[in-house]
Amino acid sequence: MSRSAPAPAQTPIARSDPSGTQVRTLAAAAVIIFAARVCNAAPPPPADVHTAMVWNAGLPNLELENVSVTSERMVDAWADICRKYGVRSVLYDADPFASAPFAFERQKCSTGDLFNAFAATYNLMWTVDGNTGVIWFHPKNVPYDSILPFNIGIPKDLVSVPMQTGVLEPLSERSPRMFYVHRCDPVSLNGFDYPVSLSRGSYTVRDILNYCIAANPTTTFYVQVHPKAGLIIQAVCMLLPGLKSVPPGVGSWWKTQIGDLKNQPPSNANQIDALSDPRPQIRHAARYYLEALSYVPPSSDDALLSQASPYPKKAWVALGIMSVRVRVPTTLSPSGLAVLQRGYSENLFSQGNPQLATLAAFELAREAGDTNALDIVMNRHFPKGTLDEIRPDLAWLALKSDLVRTDMIEANPKWEDFSADDIKTD
Repeated sequence: MSRSAPAPAQTPIARSDPSGTQVRTLAAAAVIIFAARVCNAAPPPPADVHTAMVWNAGLPNLELENVSVTSERMVDAWADICRKYGVRSVLYDADPFASAPFAFERQKCSTGDLFNAFAATYNLMWTVDGNTGVIWFHPKNVPYDSILPFNIGIPKDLVSVPMQTGVLEPLSERSPRMFYVHRCDPVSLNGFDYPVSLSRGSYTVRDILNYCIAANPTTTFYVQVHPKAGLIIQAVCMLLPGLKSVPPGVGSWWKTQIGDLKNQPPSNANQIDALSDPRPQIRHAARYYLEALSYVPPSSDDALLSQASPYPKKAWVALGIMSVRVRVPTTLSPSGLAVLQRGYSENLFSQGNPQLATLAAFELAREAGDTNALDIVMNRHFPKGTLDEIRPDLAWLALKSDLVRTDMIEANPKWEDFSADDIKTD
């Protein structure tokens, strides 16, 4: 599950779309800490971004132990800080060819102490975005408001569109003379094509980048000023193979988004409960926590599935796993798929929880090409309010599956919260 590392001074790379059909959604469609600058107001952040602001803005106060960062280049030092300690920031690199070493050793310190040392070494400052809490490192002589200030108008609400191929890449194609977006390989794409929602309105490109990562602790951006290619925006993975324990920032994500476990890492039972929680915001936060622990032992999808009980809880866990492991057609989750297929014998689709049954049916059609469950669910009548909370999840699965869209349009099910009109693509 590797994803791209920062690549300074690298020119954009073309990528063929692995699904055969490219999603081009966007094309179709107060600052604190060391600075006091005001940006043009973007539309209010989505609910998940607003909730995650507590985590983002609180990172500088997070206490760290046994801190050791040594690197010969700024971009590598920045990436190590992000990945080893799970403390996300965005780096705006005005001179990607410059090279200077960084060394920091402390038994105990705050993230803010580490950030200050990094900034002082490279003549940077760090700014916390007032709308999202996302932290940016940038040169002292480059005001935060001047970074990617280009205005982008979004004519209609975007609900659960793929971040890389549905937002970033169309954004670049729409403004080819202003900046480029680094194209990632199909394997990395699974990590970067997570769902993002944006309300209609006018944004700066910087606003859009902030909204794209604010609610996902596993991704950040490296923005470099290339002397020939101009501004290049690259999504960067926050996951680091070989870690032996949960990074402090990831632990803080659980604490601020799900609940305080008194300095104890979540157990499998805690994760199962969160992944199957009746509140969508808790389930979504638990999914990103699961993704953030992809390389941290003893993380195991099969262990979570085997321990989850009764069946409805197991099915919710399977959906959570598949939501982060299977975002592009080149990836699979056989164990999760097997759990959902068991839904037939458990009468999930004909009689089970409407939200769980509908999501599982959509997922079976998307990953296995099995529309039998979808046909059963579409014959059920769900009154208003039944599916409203999961509309973003349904929109996401429908966007990723021609089969789901076709069946929905043909059957036009009697669901008052979600209809064929919600999934028709322009």
